[in-house]
Formats: sequence, C-alpha cells, structure tokens
Amino acid sequence: MSDAAQTMVPGAAVRGRGALAKAAGPVLSMLFVLRRTNDLDSLRDVQVAVISQIEEFRRTARDLGIGSGDIEDATYAIAATFDETMLTRQWQGRESWQSQSLAQRYCQNEFVGLGFYDKLAQVRRSTPPRPDVTEIFFYCLVAGFQGRLVDSPKEHADLVDELAREIAPPAKELAPKAYAEKGRLAPFRRFPWVAVILSCLTLPFLVWLVSWSVLDGRAAKIVDQFHQIRF
Repeated sequence: MSDAAQTMVPGAAVRGRGALAKAAGPVLSMLFVLRRTNDLDSLRDVQVAVISQIEEFRRTARDLGIGSGDIEDATYAIAATFDETMLTRQWQGRESWQSQSLAQRYCQNEFVGLGFYDKLAQVRRSTPPRPDVTEIFFYCLVAGFQGRLVDSPKEHADLVDELAREIAPPAKELAPKAYAEKGRLAPFRRFPWVAVILSCLTLPFLVWLVSWSVLDGRAAKIVDQFHQIRF
C-alpha cells in the first residue's frame, strides 16, 4: 500500500467539509469489518444488513442537506466496493449476492470495475470541485477496491496518493514538521471512526470492535446489527 494510504489524510481537509464522510462513517466501518472477516459463511442476512446501512447513510446525508448528486456518486463507490468485497471471496452466499448485486440496485447494473474509475474521473473534473465525494472514493480505494486496476498495483497506489493530496488541507494549514514528513499527511482529527479503520487494519476483530464502541457513539447501532447476523 502507498505511503498515503498507510498514513491516511488529515482530518480537517477543508473547513466546513466532512458532512458526507461523517454520514458514511458507519457504512464504511461495516465495509472494513467485512473485509477483515475470514468466515463470511458465519454471517446471516449480511446483504440485508449492508443495504440497511447504505440506506441509513443516504437518509442521513439527505437530512444534512447534501445534494442528491453527491449522495448518488458516493453510494455508487460504496456499493461497488461492497460488491467487489463479497464477490471476490469464496463463501456460500456468493451466488445469491451476485444475483442481487448492489450494482443492480445502486449502479444501474454497470460493470463497476470500470464504472468506479469513470465515475471518479467525472467527480474530479467537476466544477466547482467536489472534494467530499472524492474523499469517499479515496476511502473505498484504501479499503481495497481494485476493479480494472487489479493487475496494476502501482497505478492503484499512485491514484491513492493523488487523491490523498487532493483532499488534504493546504500546506499552510499543516505544522511544518508534519508537512515535512513523508507523504506530508497529518493524522485524522475530524472523525473518530477513522481510528476504527486504522485499528481494523492492524488488530484482531474483537479488539477492534471494543475499541470502536468506545471511540464512536454510533457503534452501538452497528454492533446490534452485527449481533443480529451472528457476527
């Protein structure tokens, strides 16, 4: 993984930003958990739980006044990443998931391995800029989405680095020491759930789950869902 992916991006990317990523926090946390789960067959009704969490994200984003275009594009990225996560693994529910993929529900049934990058390119070309949406695509790439870049790890890593710089704050907002560090990226401060992501990448799931319940007040709701699917 690239340096940018390892160190992530600054929490306060731009003042006044962050509502979209905040709304997506629980569903992105669920994504990271599923990617770390070794036994997907132990889950029950996992797709129902995922769809419920995506819909909750969409409702929360609408309530925060986020535009429908931003919500749809962020949903596309999240749905594509869930599909890739669940369809590239060997488990008993794979065929069922494929027959009712999230791409059918949220991505106009596109081939998201290509569509993800086409959509990201459109977002990056937008005027005015849409850094909040770019940030969601960034998290999905950090989570491991590959699509058409599955055989091009360097191109994937370079893209992650580019996006990290795009959504980072201006250099003057960083302390000189932090800016001088490799990757020039400071720790997250905006969202407590990002600590969950970092923990999930390095700690066993149960330890991570306890940490998350302390770090994020929203965790209780997600934990209840996980219990219901025998997580």
